[in-house]
Amino acid sequence: MAPNAIEKSQDHQEQDVLVYDAPGYFVNDSKVPRWMQNLLTDAFSFVILHYFVWGVPFLALFYVFHKYDLDYVSIAMVVLYLPSFFSGAHKTGKGNVWEGLRTSRLWGLLNKFLRMKIIREQELDPNKRYIFGFHPHGIIVLSRIAIFGGSFEDVFPGITYRILGASPMFYIPLGRELCLWMGGVDASRSTGEKVLKEGSSIVVYPGGVSGIFKTNPNSKETQLVLKNRLGFVKLAMNHGADLVPTFVFGEKWLYK
Repeated sequence: MAPNAIEKSQDHQEQDVLVYDAPGYFVNDSKVPRWMQNLLTDAFSFVILHYFVWGVPFLALFYVFHKYDLDYVSIAMVVLYLPSFFSGAHKTGKGNVWEGLRTSRLWGLLNKFLRMKIIREQELDPNKRYIFGFHPHGIIVLSRIAIFGGSFEDVFPGITYRILGASPMFYIPLGRELCLWMGGVDASRSTGEKVLKEGSSIVVYPGGVSGIFKTNPNSKETQLVLKNRLGFVKLAMNHGADLVPTFVFGEKWLYK
């Protein structure tokens, strides 16, 4: 390639680079006291990041109903919830996304807590499908918060996506609903194929559970789990999707 062509290519790449600061919920000159901002941020962060224990308050509520001989109320609540629990939405290509919640400004509370910044090195064609491979997995995948609150839509406009998540996540009462609302679907090959056939892109964490145990927040080295984890590459090749390698700096230091 001629030197001039190389320079033009480099200039084009530099133009595509975008440094995106995920917006917070409160503006800089907000009239809400700082202590209240911090309290709301901590409360929202705690509730969202511990979605897997959302069922505990309901167990306590069922106990209260039982104590006052109101078991029929508990039974009615369970019966009403069962259709959602057994809907199988997590194994479809569409899932059960609640766009209003996924793109809500409320996620700005967590953006402030985690100080999220996204660096896009290249603009992506919204008419194509992609598989975003996020590395490393980390302890509880806090990096996924970076794409909520409309951040993904701002950085990659026109690209719809679903997040592949471990199967057990979709068998946790109430917690599964949050996963589905945020665009989560089962991390099986068949579900991934359905997502791509629907015309959507995929966000996947190839490290999986093995990546969790490779996370050492006290080390300066970050170990990635890729050996025997190339299913997402085969999926991309079989369906003509482009791979987008994504590295999350600081993921392993977010949970100490």
